[in-house]
Amino acid sequence: MRELEQKLAGRDIKPTAVRLLIFKAMLEYPQAFSLSDLEA
Repeated sequence: MRELEQKLAGRDIKPTAVRLLIFKAMLEYPQAFSLSDLEA
């Protein structure tokens, strides 16, 4: 998680818990996805 926090902070994005979860999911998906994909 620390690496994800550093990547967000490097872009001046405050690394909140929700942002970290979404960012982690974005890195794991091989293609575009929607909110309903995350909720499933």
